[in-house]
Amino acid sequence: MKKSQYYYQRQPKVKIDMTLTDWLLEALIIMGVIVGTVVTVLKYENLPDVIPTKYDFSGNVIAYGGKVNILILVGLMIVMYLFLVVINRFPHTFNYLVKITEQNAYKQYKLAMSLIRWINLEMTWLISLLIINDIYISLSENQDRTQIIVIASLVAMFATIAAYFIKAIRLKEDDL
Repeated sequence: MKKSQYYYQRQPKVKIDMTLTDWLLEALIIMGVIVGTVVTVLKYENLPDVIPTKYDFSGNVIAYGGKVNILILVGLMIVMYLFLVVINRFPHTFNYLVKITEQNAYKQYKLAMSLIRWINLEMTWLISLLIINDIYISLSENQDRTQIIVIASLVAMFATIAAYFIKAIRLKEDDL
């Protein structure tokens, strides 16, 4: 059997120590999980049995569901957080823009792990803010901010990914 060019090759395992920035990002991520969870726990009993669950692009409610949907969002946020934390422990299993060698592994792994942390931060806070938004809309204490939250989150995520690609390509050029 002929090996294709996409045949999996083992990449070197390199220990990556966390920097102060990494610890700060982790703290902010955990804070997002805690905020979304605590607000949900504190406000859950006061929620009506039926709450808005879906909005159109103008911010108008187009679907309703049981208040258990808020708990599902909290669960999703926690599972996503844990998943990204776990996969970030195995950067040698990621796919990269460049061939990973002993010489470039540390820098490429560090950069990829940073990307995962930033995405985890953005996704955690996105879900947390959407939970809080839904709760306050359900309690008629706030105007809908879904559009602003989603647009700002998408811009942040695309900027993060673009910055990663730019840095990864520059690292590749530095290694030549």
